Amino acid sequence: MTKYPQIKIIAFPFAGGSIYSYTDFQQLAQKYGLFWHTIEYPGRGKKIHNELIDNFDTLIDSIEHEIYEIISTDNDYIFYGHSMGSLIGYEITKRIIKKKIKLPKLLYFTGRNAPSISLQDSIATLQTNEFWNLLDNLGGLPIEVLENDELKEFIEPILRSDFFALEKYVYMDKNKPFSIPIIIRIGDTDTATFDMAKLWQKETLFPLNIKILKGDHFFIFDHQEQIIKEIIELL
Repeated sequence: MTKYPQIKIIAFPFAGGSIYSYTDFQQLAQKYGLFWHTIEYPGRGKKIHNELIDNFDTLIDSIEHEIYEIISTDNDYIFYGHSMGSLIGYEITKRIIKKKIKLPKLLYFTGRNAPSISLQDSIATLQTNEFWNLLDNLGGLPIEVLENDELKEFIEPILRSDFFALEKYVYMDKNKPFSIPIIIRIGDTDTATFDMAKLWQKETLFPLNIKILKGDHFFIFDHQEQIIKEIIELL
C-alpha cells in the first residue's frame, strides 16, 4: 500500500450533507494512506444540537477556526468540495490568502459551476411538495433520501437552510486569481454544465483541469476510487 501521510484532504459536504456523507471516501483515502477530514456544518451530524445557519459568510465563520487548526501543522493539504462544498472551499481559500498562511496544494471541486454563476432557481422558500419535486428534477439528492419520508422530514430544514445561504451568496471578484491549481469534475447529466463550470478558469493562474464524468449531480459516488487516485496522481 502506498502511503502519503504528509497529505491532508479537508473535505466540505454538499447542501444537506454532513461528515457522514463522505464515509466511503474517507475509508478509500485511508486505504491509500491519506488523511481525510470532513468539516461538519452546524445543525447536523455531530453538531446536530447547534443552530442551523442560513447565511453563507456566517457559515464559513462557524468552521473557520477548525480549518486553521487542521492546517496549522507542517503537513501539505488540499481542499475537496462537492456542490455547495466547492463554494465553501473556494471562499475559505480566499480567507487563507488574506491571512497569509499556508495555502492548499490544490483545490479539487466537483458538481459546481464557477462561483461567478449564481443559482438559477429559488428553492429555499418553496412549499414542501414543490421543494422536493424540484430537487428530484434537478437530480440533486440521492434516491435513498427521496424515497424515505422520515428522512426527508428530518433533512428538509437542513436543506432549506443551506439553500438560503447559497441563494444569498454574493460573488466578489478577487484582485488576482489563485496561484493554486483548480481541478473541476462534473457529471454528464449534472446540474452543473461544462460551459458554466469552465469559468472556474477565471479563479486560477494555472490552466484549469476540467473533465466530465458519467452520472448526475451525485456522480461522485460512482467514481470514488477514481477521484482518490486522481488526487494522488495530481499531487
